[in-house]
Amino acid sequence: MAATARAKGYKRIVVAETDAAEAALIPGLEVIPVKTLAALFDHLSGRHFIEPYVPSVEKPAPQFVPTDFAEIKGQEHVKRALEVAAAGSHNCLMVGSPGSGKTLLARALPSILPEMGLEESLEVTKIYSIADQLPPGTPLILHRPFRTPHHTISHAGLVGGGNIPHPGEISLAHRGILFLDEFLEFSTRVLEVMRQPMETRWSQSAALKDH
Repeated sequence: MAATARAKGYKRIVVAETDAAEAALIPGLEVIPVKTLAALFDHLSGRHFIEPYVPSVEKPAPQFVPTDFAEIKGQEHVKRALEVAAAGSHNCLMVGSPGSGKTLLARALPSILPEMGLEESLEVTKIYSIADQLPPGTPLILHRPFRTPHHTISHAGLVGGGNIPHPGEISLAHRGILFLDEFLEFSTRVLEVMRQPMETRWSQSAALKDH
């Protein structure tokens, strides 16, 4: 809502105090945090002025701490392929016997991805805000998501939608990594609904283009 208000030309917005940190992420928008309607009335009446919210510059810790890619020894051909995939934002399929290190390599991949810029962070934060999955005390997501849904997930859980539209795992992995471990264990229907987002690089539930 704050982003839409700024796009419509508004310079100031009044929000609940608990939402101030998130709303203040939008540049060029003054955010007035209020605890109660009475406090807002006093502010508008000039009885008690409420100071605009000043966002914190402290960088939150990542929710997912990846394995350092540099710490993995061996598997040079696989690491080279993953580096190419990370550089070009390509999909990647790893096939091998159990214990060969596929999951370890996938979990290390986020450590070589570039940091997100402000616009990317805002895109991801909007999705997590809509999904009500913003971590406590983290108004802005600065680290690339790493999503690992279980193979029993439904097609709506993966792609999104439902009676009340809700972002799926594909949307929650926007600008990050969607890791499908034990790929063949996923149902055929779930795998089929991934075909369109992979071909068009577009998830309808997110309404955001994946570059």
